[in-house]
Amino acid sequence: MTDKERHSDSVQMLLDEREIWRLMVEYFDAVDALEPKRAVQIFSDDVTGDFMTGRVYTGRDSIERALSKILLQYEHTSHHITNHRVEISGDDATACTWIYAFHRMFETNDVWHLWARHVDELKRIDGSWKVSKRVLAAIDSEPRWAAIKPDWYYGHPGRCDRDVVKAQLIRDSGQ
Repeated sequence: MTDKERHSDSVQMLLDEREIWRLMVEYFDAVDALEPKRAVQIFSDDVTGDFMTGRVYTGRDSIERALSKILLQYEHTSHHITNHRVEISGDDATACTWIYAFHRMFETNDVWHLWARHVDELKRIDGSWKVSKRVLAAIDSEPRWAAIKPDWYYGHPGRCDRDVVKAQLIRDSGQ
């Protein structure tokens, strides 16, 4: 491979990463604008999604209906992307997007804070990236919301077990 080909591949990788980043920004802009129809445009037609409701939704229309119901619970939302990691292999990619989300509840005017990640699989379809699978992996919230079951807080994907780390620390310190 020549330097020119390597440079071209690197530039394409940057362009792909930027396009995927823009999908995440577009999604949250639409969510905060209460425009679920626009939000789901980042998804492939056959997308599957888990949005902390206890169900996995299939298809853009199904996710649009679910997202509409979810968002109608809030007077206002404000989603903030804090970190973003993308791995690209040809026309497939994975992305992990860290999120802090502010919610003002519609019925009570209470505030609900959520810390989570979107764990996404993406495909390049007709030259554009689309999310083909999304899991909203909640880490924690304040306050804990009774409507959200504790096992729907998936935590950090791949997080090590505390007891294993503690045992390793004890073993490594010679105690």
